Amino acid sequence: MNIFKRWRESRAQKRKLKELSAFANGVRTLDQLEQSGLLSWDNKQRRLFIEQSLALVMMKNDITWTNFIHNVYLWLYSRLCQKAWNDYFLREELKAVRDAEKHYASLTRADVERIRNARRVEILQTDMKPPRLDGFEFFIVAPPDLSHTEITEITERVVANDPVGQLTAVGHYDPETDNMEMALWSAIEPLINKR
Repeated sequence: MNIFKRWRESRAQKRKLKELSAFANGVRTLDQLEQSGLLSWDNKQRRLFIEQSLALVMMKNDITWTNFIHNVYLWLYSRLCQKAWNDYFLREELKAVRDAEKHYASLTRADVERIRNARRVEILQTDMKPPRLDGFEFFIVAPPDLSHTEITEITERVVANDPVGQLTAVGHYDPETDNMEMALWSAIEPLINKR
C-alpha cells in the first residue's frame, strides 16, 4: 500500500513540474514577443498593444484567441506579483535595517546583509495580500504604411512610446468572468468622434 502512495505522490509531483514548465515556457515566449515588438504593455493606462500579424496567427479560432488573451493576462499578473513581492521584500528589509541601526552604533556591510537575509527568511507568503490585476483594454495595431508616413514622425512616436501604426480592432478582457469583448476599430471610431 505504501508503494502505491509514493507512486501517486511522484506522479502528482511530475504533473506539477510539467505544468510549471509549460507556464515558464509561455512566459518566456511572451517575453520574446514583447522584446520583438509584437506585444507592448502600457502599465499606466493598462493597455495592451498587439501587432496585427501576431493577432491573426492567434485568431486561428475563437479558442486559441481566448487562450492567448488569458495567457497574456497570466503573464501580466505574474509580472505584477513579482514586482509587488520585490517591493514588499525591499520595504521589510530596509525597515529591519533601520530598526537595527537604532539599537546599535554602527553596522558593517556584513551585518546589514545578515539582517536583510534574516528578515527575508522570516517573511511568509501570507504576510502580503496578492495584488489584483483588473481587466485591461487591448488594441490590435497594423504596421504603418511607410509610403505616406514621414520617417521623422515614426521616430518621434517610437521615442515617445506611442504605438506606431493603424488601429484595426479594440477590445476589453475581464479576467474575473473570463469575458472578452472585441470590435473593429472602423465600427468604433465614428462613435468616438461623435462626442
